[in-house]
Amino acid sequence: MEDYKQEFFDQYKQEDDEGFYSTLESRKQLYSYIETNYISNMGNEGNILELGCGFGTFIYFLEQNGYTKLTGVDASKGQIENGTKKVKGKLIAGDALEVLKDIEDESLDCIVMIDVLEHIKVDYVSTLFRTLATKLKKGGRFITHQPNALSPIVGSVLMGDLTHEFAYTPELISLLGKSNGYSNVSFSECGPYVHGIKSMVRLLLWKLIVKPMIRMIYLVDAGGCIPILTRNFYAVLVK
Repeated sequence: MEDYKQEFFDQYKQEDDEGFYSTLESRKQLYSYIETNYISNMGNEGNILELGCGFGTFIYFLEQNGYTKLTGVDASKGQIENGTKKVKGKLIAGDALEVLKDIEDESLDCIVMIDVLEHIKVDYVSTLFRTLATKLKKGGRFITHQPNALSPIVGSVLMGDLTHEFAYTPELISLLGKSNGYSNVSFSECGPYVHGIKSMVRLLLWKLIVKPMIRMIYLVDAGGCIPILTRNFYAVLVK
């Protein structure tokens, strides 16, 4: 990992509980969506690995919902040290590809990467996808959440972090998946999530006004309709 990236990761807040609980609160709707739609039907005994787990807040969230076989990996030692005070599951500070070497092939039911793929240099992405496929059981899932290069407002996400490298499209992730050991790849938009009146209004405005306008622009400019337009999106790759 480049020195500037490690220096940046080491500066992430770590001295008290504020970073942990603020991250948990701000991502609760996202975590709930992932768990409900992509993980819950595997049962609480599924062997789950999260890469780029930060403080381990998603691991913590899953623990509160009864999951027991959980491991998290992150390059930020400070965040891992903070998270281990609250998370029962195993949290490891280190490089993902190095940690994966010690994980048995075809031993995982699910691998999750939330806002991680955009941090990885494109030189290593195919290797990572292929390595993760070898660690998944047949039918296992690799779940990602990342900036959507097709969104007209993706810049607010992609350029908001010095360590971001690249933004992906569903088509590109589909190509990466199918060329590196995955039998099926699917996608869905990210939010707005409904958890009150304001969020309901946001969802309606998105569906009824904003999204149709963006689709019209793409239709006029490129002659086609783009199905995934939120600034982030989910991808689920099945081995």
